[in-house]
Amino acid sequence: MDKFSSALRGYDKGEVNKFIDDIIERVEGMVEEIAAKDRTIEHLEEIVKKNQIVSKKLSQEVESLNKKIELFMTSEDYDELSSAKETLDESRLLAQHIIEDARNKADAIIGECLLNIQKEEAELKSLQNKLKQMKETVYYDA
Repeated sequence: MDKFSSALRGYDKGEVNKFIDDIIERVEGMVEEIAAKDRTIEHLEEIVKKNQIVSKKLSQEVESLNKKIELFMTSEDYDELSSAKETLDESRLLAQHIIEDARNKADAIIGECLLNIQKEEAELKSLQNKLKQMKETVYYDA
């Protein structure tokens, strides 16, 4: 806390008045800050109320839709959906196996074809060499 200088008949009025003015200024600032925070709180409370109303309406709509679904779907329907899902999953798995087998067989066939091509090329080169030798023999003999 501030200390005031002594004057002839008590404290220096100028210092006391300046101190009081500073206090008033601080309090007014705090009042403005509190008022601004109150406005923010009111605004946020309005948003919360609106969100609660929307949330309640959405919950009611979901509940209404669930009731409609229950009216139209029997336990047999749920069983059929479950069975259909299982069948679909099994079909997807089987399709993956078929595709994998087909790829493996295709790779094997391609590998065999490449080996056959290499063998044919080797035989053709051998035949080509024999023909060259025969040609040379024919020219030398003639």
